Amino acid sequence: MNKKAQMTIGCVLLVIAVGASALAISYLYHPILYVIGEKVVRTNDWQHIKHLYITNDQEEEKMLEMRSLEDLVVTKGKEMNIKANPREIQTQLEQLGKTKAERAKALSALNMSEEESVQSIRRSTIGFKVKKAITGNVKVSEQEMQQFYTHHQQAFVVPMFRTVTYIQSDHPLPDVNENTMKSLNPSSRMKVVRQELVSFEQMKGEVGETIARNMFRAPLHELQGPIKEGPLYYWILVENETQEEVQAYPQVKKKIYSTLLMEKQNQYFQRWLEKQKEVQDYQIYPEHLAATKWNGFWEDFFINIRLLVK
Repeated sequence: MNKKAQMTIGCVLLVIAVGASALAISYLYHPILYVIGEKVVRTNDWQHIKHLYITNDQEEEKMLEMRSLEDLVVTKGKEMNIKANPREIQTQLEQLGKTKAERAKALSALNMSEEESVQSIRRSTIGFKVKKAITGNVKVSEQEMQQFYTHHQQAFVVPMFRTVTYIQSDHPLPDVNENTMKSLNPSSRMKVVRQELVSFEQMKGEVGETIARNMFRAPLHELQGPIKEGPLYYWILVENETQEEVQAYPQVKKKIYSTLLMEKQNQYFQRWLEKQKEVQDYQIYPEHLAATKWNGFWEDFFINIRLLVK
């Protein structure tokens, strides 16, 4: 065989090899979505579990990030030797139903198998324990609580409540007074309603802002009406009320403590999580959700090299 023929055959074989490789990549390669240390999650892994997280494609990137952060916490939990014991898992599982059949019915509505539910419970339990361990030393001082109370007093205002009886009618009514309004028989065109110790916001949602304001401006025990609002007529009688007040600090101290503790724990945990991203060499590639296998292969090329030489 002459040199030219050998070169031709070599070129043909090279083209075949490149073509076969391209074909294999197009069918077999799965782009990387995120990396945590030596753990690599690819598009095929995500396809198996994404139904547990998302209901539409619009939130897929957000849910992918949530899953990756869960994995980051669970990975740290393994390092800390934190586990979910079988009894903890079973207790939560039984909240879905005492029997396997009951659980299967509940889980079918969630598009989840019992095994998937067990894994989800295990992950969330480990995550909870990790957070508790990491934030266990977070404290809230008396000074912080008092400052919060001083700067957020509006949050501790208890509004005025009133007991109101009112008539709502689509036509004027003759001779309405305090006695007759309570003895009227409701009809399709008229109703009599009594609301006990309700707030302005509650009544606003029921009868609209204008009538609600009349209800909360009206003097006690004095019939008001008819008041026309749109096509309807109203008569209002306020029977009782409690005054607006600001709750004293001792009354709300526990609530303030819980609020501040949760806020500080969340902030501390988020800072810890950001640090873990560096420690665990966390990388996420949400753009690969839409990548073809071929493009994903070349975009992942140096990532795969780095993973191989770790």
